[in-house]
Amino acid sequence: MNVKVLSEEHGTSLIEWAEGEMPRRGTIPSGIVIDGAVDDALLSLAIPYGVEWEAIVPDTVLTASTTVLARELRRHGFWTEDDLRAKPQAVITVLQDVLAINYHMLLVHTEAYLRALDAGK
Repeated sequence: MNVKVLSEEHGTSLIEWAEGEMPRRGTIPSGIVIDGAVDDALLSLAIPYGVEWEAIVPDTVLTASTTVLARELRRHGFWTEDDLRAKPQAVITVLQDVLAINYHMLLVHTEAYLRALDAGK
């Protein structure tokens, strides 16, 4: 699979690739990226980067699918909670383009999701 190396640090690489139309990011050992590509079997072992947007907002509050929301957030550079907080106006534009949900509700659902993840550790 072709990948784009976004950064390298301490022997690991943050990479980006596409699964169909869905952008993905993850970290892998730097040595397995060869000429901008990673073997599919090794790529499946990448540690995911960013929030799993599909799991955040219940389908019942959306006018579009969670997959569409996740794809559009990632396409516009929103991978983490920090990304949401850094550019709220851009988030609002994405949300208005694809959903009937507002920025505040996305943050509320994101915070709840992350608290639940932390509680499970």
